Amino acid sequence: MTAIEGEVKTSLSGSKLFFEAARQYGLTHVFGNPGTTEVSFMDGVFQSPEMQFFLCLHEDVATGAADGFARISGRPAIVNVHLQPGLTHGLANLHNAKKARVPVIVTVGEHHTRFSLEDGPLSGDILSAAQSLCKWSHTVRTVEELPMALHRAMLQAMSAPRGPVCLVLSQNLLSQMLTEEVYIPALNIPKPGPAHPQAIEEAARFLNSAQRPMLIVGDVETMQGRQAIVEIAHLTGASIWREPFPTRIDPSLDPIFAATNNRLPYFPKQRRQILQSADCLLLAGVSGFTTHFLYDDDTEIELVPPSIPVIHLDADVAELGKNARHALPLLGDVDLTLENLRLTLSNSSQRSDQLPVNQPDSSQLTTRNSQLATSLPDDTPITAAVLGKALRQAVPAGTIFVNEAITSGTGIEPEFVNGNTNLSHILTGRGGSLGYGIPAAIGAQLAAPGKPVLAVIGDGTAIYSIQALWTLARYKLPVVTVICSNRNYDIITLEILRAQGKLAEAGPNRIKEYTALTPPNLNFAALAEGFGVAGRQLTKPSELVPALEWAFSLGAPALLDVIMTGAF
Repeated sequence: MTAIEGEVKTSLSGSKLFFEAARQYGLTHVFGNPGTTEVSFMDGVFQSPEMQFFLCLHEDVATGAADGFARISGRPAIVNVHLQPGLTHGLANLHNAKKARVPVIVTVGEHHTRFSLEDGPLSGDILSAAQSLCKWSHTVRTVEELPMALHRAMLQAMSAPRGPVCLVLSQNLLSQMLTEEVYIPALNIPKPGPAHPQAIEEAARFLNSAQRPMLIVGDVETMQGRQAIVEIAHLTGASIWREPFPTRIDPSLDPIFAATNNRLPYFPKQRRQILQSADCLLLAGVSGFTTHFLYDDDTEIELVPPSIPVIHLDADVAELGKNARHALPLLGDVDLTLENLRLTLSNSSQRSDQLPVNQPDSSQLTTRNSQLATSLPDDTPITAAVLGKALRQAVPAGTIFVNEAITSGTGIEPEFVNGNTNLSHILTGRGGSLGYGIPAAIGAQLAAPGKPVLAVIGDGTAIYSIQALWTLARYKLPVVTVICSNRNYDIITLEILRAQGKLAEAGPNRIKEYTALTPPNLNFAALAEGFGVAGRQLTKPSELVPALEWAFSLGAPALLDVIMTGAF
């Protein structure tokens, strides 16, 4: 970005000044659920034709949509919410954005400054709520401060580690007129360099001396960095595994995706077994090297013992040593450091003829694709694997896949995702806060309007943010939503069984008294129609492929409510 030539005229209102700065910083999309304190904000949107506003029926839909937009576009959107209650409604998907290191600009309307002492019904401590999940939060004090505050918000959101930020904007601040000339600062996002050469050399020595090295891939964003991972595996004989819930995968372009289908499992015991089979680990951009939960009968907290060398590469110093406390830290840009590590290894490795043990060739991928394109008989119920096969057959090339099928996803992915380079991008909810999938699909579609978008969602998580269907319908966004209706919180049932308490001893039927989503049965097809989205309910395998093809042909939002058999 370059500095603006000339001056901002004094006749601008605060809201117009804010959006003039937003335009200069490349912000184009606003998601929101405005209230009274956002009237002046919306007036600024109205006066800024380059800004596209998308109304959401719940703030968590708005924050999730901004997350999906940023993951695909690489730049943040603005989320506008109403006072502390509006912000707290949106915190769940801000949690996901924080954990996945996704940039989001949150603006919160605050009461008129003259009203602050009154402690009105909607008054609250906005900054305290924001600071729990935002990298940086600030209450703007003067109208002249608006462009500087947005400048700093953009720097914080886009600098490593990226994440959500929050600006609190009082109602009268945005309606106030400038009384002096104000310049909008130029925006230049800093980019860290690679890790220190000596640290890279030490990491190379660890990898070269290992017999069973393993590479764990997190946020590796550039093609150069991803290719470096594959070549490091080639040079060291390492296997490659992805994090359980990646922020984004690009199957059609990603050499890592072509090299491996491996993703670390959700449950800690299986994850530890895989990781402890290695004798050296390289974590590349891995945020949170731990499990989701700890139970009384778990004998370990850490995933690997100190006897296994861990090399942890990240641009965020707070991540280094946070979980693998004995790790060799590599602080620097992940992609640049991987390229330097590749160069160091290529100059020193004596095993350059080795390949990763899990790397299939392209002919194997082609064979797997053709084998899955088969008819689906009706004499068996719809399982996750059956749905995965139908998706593989029917989903058009170049599709963005948003995956929030919590338990069904484990059966869908081997059939639909593994080796499927027809998919353009894959997004998952890394933070684990439910209600991410449909909102993220809204943002993904707006960031890449020419691509088909598929959201596959569990029925339990879909109901958290079902209002998102209305936004799809209002703006005619061609997103296909597939609901995996097994009518039970299967993941909770599994966790109750793992905990081995008295309820677990009573068995799955008693557990379902607490976890079943029936009776009454949720009819997502009817709900979709109520929100203005074309919906169908499917009960037979033979219906799947024709219904998917119909949904993608509409050029409008569609929902398929797939009645499935679950694990219980």
